[in-house]
Amino acid sequence: SMAQHVYVAGMASTGCRNFQPCMAAIMIFAVASEAIRLRTSTTIANESCSFLAHAPGFRHDETWITAGPSNILFQHSDVLVVSAEDRMRRYLVFRQDDGSCNEQAEQVCEVPPTSMASTPGDASLKCAACNLGVAEPPLSYLRSMIAGAVQLLGDSGNRMSTTHMLSIGLGSGALPAWLLRNTDAQVDVAEIATGVVEASACFGLSNLPNFHLTHDDGRHFLEQQSQGSYDVIFVDAFDSNDTIPCGLSTADFFAMVRSRLKEGSGILSLNVVDKPPLEEVLASVQTAFSHVMLGTAPGLTNRIILASASDSAMLEASVENGNGPTARWFSEAMFHGIDTASDTASRGSSVRHDSNCV
Repeated sequence: SMAQHVYVAGMASTGCRNFQPCMAAIMIFAVASEAIRLRTSTTIANESCSFLAHAPGFRHDETWITAGPSNILFQHSDVLVVSAEDRMRRYLVFRQDDGSCNEQAEQVCEVPPTSMASTPGDASLKCAACNLGVAEPPLSYLRSMIAGAVQLLGDSGNRMSTTHMLSIGLGSGALPAWLLRNTDAQVDVAEIATGVVEASACFGLSNLPNFHLTHDDGRHFLEQQSQGSYDVIFVDAFDSNDTIPCGLSTADFFAMVRSRLKEGSGILSLNVVDKPPLEEVLASVQTAFSHVMLGTAPGLTNRIILASASDSAMLEASVENGNGPTARWFSEAMFHGIDTASDTASRGSSVRHDSNCV
């Protein structure tokens, strides 16, 4: 997400898709200079690279896109915003040390932009406006994360005007954008990566009511909040290698998350891919939460962990809670309860602790 701790040394955010990173061998635009492969932290704007992108309508809903001067809308160091050919779908892309690129997140703009950024290497440049008009987040793991939280809160039938939510990890902002368009909740976001924060305007996240974006280490941000501050905490934070930062996947971290959730009703919604292993993250969550559910992201390998701060069982949550899209997304995610009554010692070796983080 979801980004290996300092909460993050090296986490950048959001919303991770499990696409294979592109290999340097498939770079479309080759530049015959070793200096480019050994570039400094400032990426040369006219370097091109290809990445596997989520693209509905193509075979397997994926296609290769080449990022270059003609479609890079924004660039800060190795963080890029790349436009699809239709100029409506925008991708948050990380360039790797070997020169390859991989998609981290995406957003769909309702109206194609009228102009492209002419000098994408200028980090202060704001790209053309993105009008958020789509009804659904573009990726299924986001829909599962949202549906789990909304259904378990029992608030799918209203605008949640008194609800306070936090997302650790911004990505393309598709998760907070949906919440801001479809609820009246107050939404906070903590994002550590400077480039991702500066790119937020490219994804329609400028001057939105009830939205507070903080450039900060997500764990540090959470430590500064009062106990019982949030109804929901989303964790969707990954580094450029699609790994959850160590400090965002330990028993110590989840104990702090539990303390910052409203007692008796707060919900954790966590995106997991495969690093660290799901069983380790799940075991660590279970040290702080007695009621845990696990769901899928249709079409993707992501798994979504839901945990309740309630002292009563959360399994009574039903897909009949409301008739909106979240009820359908909840059903599609196939959430099911995880047995937390088993002997904690039997999974003790799998629990992650802050002391394990380098």
